[in-house]
Amino acid sequence: IGTPPQLTITAPTDGEVYTYGAAVSFQGTVSDADDIASDIALSWNSDVDGEFSTQGSDSNGNISFADSSLSSGSHNISVIATDTTGLTASTSLVLQINTAPTAPSVTITPDPADTSDDLVATATGSSDVDGDTVSYSYAWLQNGNATSYNVATVPNTATAAREIWTVQVNTNDGYTDGTSTE
Repeated sequence: IGTPPQLTITAPTDGEVYTYGAAVSFQGTVSDADDIASDIALSWNSDVDGEFSTQGSDSNGNISFADSSLSSGSHNISVIATDTTGLTASTSLVLQINTAPTAPSVTITPDPADTSDDLVATATGSSDVDGDTVSYSYAWLQNGNATSYNVATVPNTATAAREIWTVQVNTNDGYTDGTSTE
C-alpha cells in the first residue's frame, strides 16, 4: 500500500519541432509521498528510438537534461516514473525532429546575358528526407551588394553593362531553413 509518484514534464511542450542534431532540453518534476525524489527511477522512451535516457531527478525532484540523439521524424515520447515499491506514473508528449532540406542546384539564364535580358534564377533538386514540401527564397546581389529583389527574376531595367549579379537561393521545409546555394 502506497501512493504512486507525481510526474510533471514542463519542457519540451507537446508538438514542438526541433532540428535534427540539436539538443532537446527535457525538464520537469517528480515527487512521491513515500520516497526521496532521487530514488524514483525514470525511463524516457521514444516510439522511434526506444529508451533514450534513464536520467532521474535531483533530491528536490527537479528533472533537467538535454539529449541530441533522437532520430528524425515524429516521436511519441513517454516518461515512466517508478518508485521503490513499484508504483508508477507516466506522461507523454509528441516531438517532431526535423531534418533540414538539402541545398538546391541553381542556374541563372540567359548565359551570357546582356542589358536587354531579364535574369531568371532556376532552383531545382532540393529534397527533404522528412517528406516535407521544400520552398525556395531568393536574394539577389548586385556587384556584391544586397538588392531589394527577392523573387526568381530580376527585370532587365534593373541591370546595366559590366555589373555582376549573384543570386542566393535558400530552402525551407516549413520548419527550418536548409543550406543555401549561390
